[in-house]
Amino acid sequence: MISRFLIITHDASLQKSLIEFFNNKNYDIQTACSGKDGLKLFIPGHYDLLLLDLDLPDTTPRQIIKKIRNQDQAVIIVAMTSAGTIQSVSDLFDLGINHYILKPFAMEELFFSINNLLINKNVQEENIKLKKNLSTLYKPAGLIGESKCMKEVYEQIIQVAHHDISVLIQGESGTGKEIVARSIHFSSSRKDKPFYAINCGAIPSELLESEMFGYKKGAFTGAIEDRKGLFEEASDSTLFLDEIGEIPLKLQPKLLRVLQEKKVKRVGDNREMDIDFRVITATSKNLKDEVDSKLFREDLFYRLNVITINIPPLKARRDDIPLLIDHFIKKYKSSIKKNIKGISKEALQQCIEYSWPGNVRELENFIQRAIVLTKKEYIQPEDIIFDIRQKKKDILFDDPGKINYKDALKKAADKVDRAYIQDALQKTDHNKLKTAKLLNISPRTLHYKIKELFQDH
Repeated sequence: MISRFLIITHDASLQKSLIEFFNNKNYDIQTACSGKDGLKLFIPGHYDLLLLDLDLPDTTPRQIIKKIRNQDQAVIIVAMTSAGTIQSVSDLFDLGINHYILKPFAMEELFFSINNLLINKNVQEENIKLKKNLSTLYKPAGLIGESKCMKEVYEQIIQVAHHDISVLIQGESGTGKEIVARSIHFSSSRKDKPFYAINCGAIPSELLESEMFGYKKGAFTGAIEDRKGLFEEASDSTLFLDEIGEIPLKLQPKLLRVLQEKKVKRVGDNREMDIDFRVITATSKNLKDEVDSKLFREDLFYRLNVITINIPPLKARRDDIPLLIDHFIKKYKSSIKKNIKGISKEALQQCIEYSWPGNVRELENFIQRAIVLTKKEYIQPEDIIFDIRQKKKDILFDDPGKINYKDALKKAADKVDRAYIQDALQKTDHNKLKTAKLLNISPRTLHYKIKELFQDH
């Protein structure tokens, strides 16, 4: 890409020499003989560099630099000055010049300085662009969201993927901790190897040791042959230990030794084997609290907790709910064989207001069920069946300062009606007569309330 320069100098001889030199270097050059003409020519974002002679008859350098910097923070400003005015140059750095050169100078000297400044500028711009577009440059499969907190997660995945360090993923159940672990693995140098995972809380404690470390034939009743454990299987790959907080205290010293030494010993064997693995762990518990309660070893905690990635709960990123719903509709409508086009505005608003204690996993299940239940092209509020106990907790959530008393009562009453009608519809398999009887209201009143509260959008 050709760099664009603006040269402002009253010295005709210097201007001619600069034009000849930089044209031969294949730069795009424009010139001005006065400060006023230079400011007229200057277009914010157009020039890469301004070469400014401090000896101008019509404007002071301070005026020019201040006006240029107010319009463009990125353009490089190089001052050309004589030895007699060098003292004033130091003040100009505060206004935003990047470099200065004393007249007379050799053209090659100026070129060397400018070239270095342009290289540094390009590097900084690339870094800014990379950070700004992290979420579009890399979007981990299965992770949906454009919220600020999710973009921070994407950035952390990229930062840790290529470094063979232990990563601890923390988050509530259903937030997608295993998806994050898989994203780290498949973005790393180990991506060509299988991803291994084990849920430490789903395996009985007496079997967990042999599952993780393997066993030698005859080590215990039923050990009829040698068997590799998951650490051996995951050599040259990644092992994901989900719900690490559930690992028994008596097993933790052995796990710590394997992590420290990168050696594994099968149950019933005296021989240690060298293994090369990366371990990623996850927990829905607060491991620091577990350490304080003496339920988790402190040295193991620090061995696992080199880098921590915290996955936000769904209620902390409500802006992502429409994207997630759209993703799940596309995911399930074909297998369920329904031509669902989307979700109504009212149903979507209810989903956004709900607290989602089960997080993304709960939302996925809700949308899958709604696709089955709905009889229309768009999912309706009556198709979204919330946990009535949870919904009751969320009925009054508005800030009293943001809504008047009368409107607040109406809104709260509507929420109560909607919650109880949804619950009753679920219990009666959407039979309107039975629903009205269960709620102790007339079918006509029920019809009116459904029309008012669940109208199509």
